[in-house]
Parts: sequence; C-alpha cells; structure tokens
Amino acid sequence: MKRPRMKQKDEIIKGLEEEILPRLKEISVLQKEVAVLQTAVETLRGIEKAPEAAVSDIKQDFNLTDYPGYPLNGSIIEKYQYLEDRALKVWNRRDMEALIQKIEGKRHAAKTLKSARQKVSYHIKVHELIRLKYGNKTKYSFFTTRPEWVERIEEEGKVKFRLLAQHEPEPVSLAGLSDDQKKSENICWSGIK
Repeated sequence: MKRPRMKQKDEIIKGLEEEILPRLKEISVLQKEVAVLQTAVETLRGIEKAPEAAVSDIKQDFNLTDYPGYPLNGSIIEKYQYLEDRALKVWNRRDMEALIQKIEGKRHAAKTLKSARQKVSYHIKVHELIRLKYGNKTKYSFFTTRPEWVERIEEEGKVKFRLLAQHEPEPVSLAGLSDDQKKSENICWSGIK
C-alpha cells in the first residue's frame, strides 16, 4: 500500500517542479522589462533637468525598441548571451561592441564597454567565454558564451573541438583566410574545458 502512495507523491512533486521552471523564466523576463522601464524613467527624468542642447542626446541615447528584454543593467556576459540568442552565430568583439553602442547609446555603452578587453580575458579564464582564433590571427578572433555550440571529439587520446556549422561566422568575416586556415583543426581555442 505504501508504494502506490509514494508513486503519487513523486508524480505530484514532478508536476509541481515542471510548473516552477516556466514561471521562473516568466519572472526573469518581467524583471528585465521592469529594469528597462526604470532606466527609461530615469532617462526621462534626466531630460526634465537637462539643458536644451543635451535633450536631443538623451532622447537618442537608447534604442531598445528593436531589442525587447535586452539586459540593459545586466553584466556584459548577459548582454553577449542575449545578442547571441538573436544572431545564433559566434561574433567578433568589434562588431559586438558596435551593436551594444547602437542599442545602449554612447553614454551607457561607454560604461558597459569600459575595460571590455580585460573583461573578455577574465571571462575566458573562468570558462564563461570561448575564443576561437582562426589562422592564429587576432583579426580573426570570434567569441561565444555557448559551449553547446562546440562539438568535443576524442581521437587517439587527444581532445579536439569543432564549432557546429550553423554557428560558424559569416563567410565574409573569414574572407582573408585560406581554406586550410578555416579548418577546425587549425583553430586555436581558449576558454573551453
């Protein structure tokens, strides 16, 4: 008799747990939206106090309408993850910084991107960011926060990595490289376990 009762209890627990995760995700989305609204309110309050010349600068400071849920007050890693979810490709730092500046405006982006190189190096060291360097050239360095985009292959006791094809950089981004330099075995990997 105790067994069927235990099974029912396990089913109830599993059902409740399945309800929790979607609600937590909804809360997270709502928190991000509230943060964006709070920032907008703070910006508008700044407009009331700002001199006329600065008003146009403040109005153009944020471009969040095309990026709902963008973590304006989040960490740089959260911003990278958000933008990766939209592009579904690895990215280079120069393009990502330009996109962040476009979204956040010059003033806010300056705070976000302050010490960006050091932040990128740190996140690579703690395995929160992966760097792929094609042809061992810094110009062809790409990044991702998504280890699931990288396939791990063990051959003859050695571990090799391969970026999944759908997440590879756009061909135009690798235009200066030979076909040999684009091969997975010739990519230098950092930040991956």
